[in-house]
Amino acid sequence: MVSNMKPKICLVTNLALNDEPTVENRLLPYIDCLGDKKADVTLFSADSELKQGICKKVKHTSIFSERQRPKSFVKRAIFEWRESRRILKKASVEGFDLYIVTIPSMFLLFNLYLLKGKKVCLDVRDLTWEYLDDGSLVQRLSKFLFRFLADVNVKYSSYQIVTNDTEYEYMSKRRGEVLKYSNGVTEEQFKELNNLSAPSPDSVFTITYCGKVGVAQNLSIFIEAASLLPDFNFKIVGYGPQTEEMEALAKEKKLSNVEFTGHVNWSEVLKHYNTSHVLYAQLGPLFSGAMPSKLFQYLATGRYVIYGGEGQAAETLKQFKMSRVIPSNNVAELVDAIKLAKSQQLLHSESEFNKSLISERYVREKNVNRVLETIL
Repeated sequence: MVSNMKPKICLVTNLALNDEPTVENRLLPYIDCLGDKKADVTLFSADSELKQGICKKVKHTSIFSERQRPKSFVKRAIFEWRESRRILKKASVEGFDLYIVTIPSMFLLFNLYLLKGKKVCLDVRDLTWEYLDDGSLVQRLSKFLFRFLADVNVKYSSYQIVTNDTEYEYMSKRRGEVLKYSNGVTEEQFKELNNLSAPSPDSVFTITYCGKVGVAQNLSIFIEAASLLPDFNFKIVGYGPQTEEMEALAKEKKLSNVEFTGHVNWSEVLKHYNTSHVLYAQLGPLFSGAMPSKLFQYLATGRYVIYGGEGQAAETLKQFKMSRVIPSNNVAELVDAIKLAKSQQLLHSESEFNKSLISERYVREKNVNRVLETIL
């Protein structure tokens, strides 16, 4: 890059920041830190328009499409393939010094050859093709094909930026330099989460899940636990493709101690965190390589954390106190963990240790700046 000119940086996602908080949380630190370095930043995203606070920081090229993503696996794959090609072709014709292409959409990676000859950083937020179910013939064959396409196209990136050790090991076997920008919390989020007060001692013991309501989370386990603990409150904060099914299950069981909030903004998320005693998350075995960023939010609140799952997230939680890892999809283990959390009064005594560790290792802006020192 020419040192006396503003570097022109292009951030590319095929998703909408307004619809996907995880994408917004991932990209905003890039935007802020690149702005601090006086870079000229353009964002390609599926937003029709950005939130006012973001649009002041970055130029925006909308690749918004009126078409809805199909639900069927094959039709959705074809749709995302076409959309990814459209986005990358549009981005490639402009003369940027650096492209940061962020996935979890695997199809941006599979079409990365469209940026051949340009300086590209592949921001890998998830190895989504590895989560396809080997029990389905179509998905098993697709996984084989997608692995091939990933290996072929990753060579068109100079750097691969990953979020955790599982992804680091996976990408280290491919071409390019691998850097780590861990999931976590932004500086502003950390301040807000760190300042939450303890729940009222007179309040009903409350267990909260916050995030996407999808197949990977299998929140039927959470609802089954609620049916066995009628004197505890259970909250599901968020929305997703399984919301209606989970609401129907709670209604079928006639549960009055389960609350569904639907999609809420960040200020409302903070209020729900503030009234919670325990925060819960789960991912099934297919997703063992993932590290949900919500767990870092949970830990920064100072609340007790219960995680159902194995693999990367379970390993990461070993660093922290006031957390318990249980097998995924196990109602009895979840009920026991909730009872133990309440009976042993483990909720706040070691929270400062967790907050300190989050501040040291998992504040997004700190990790982004370390990455930018290498790639700019």
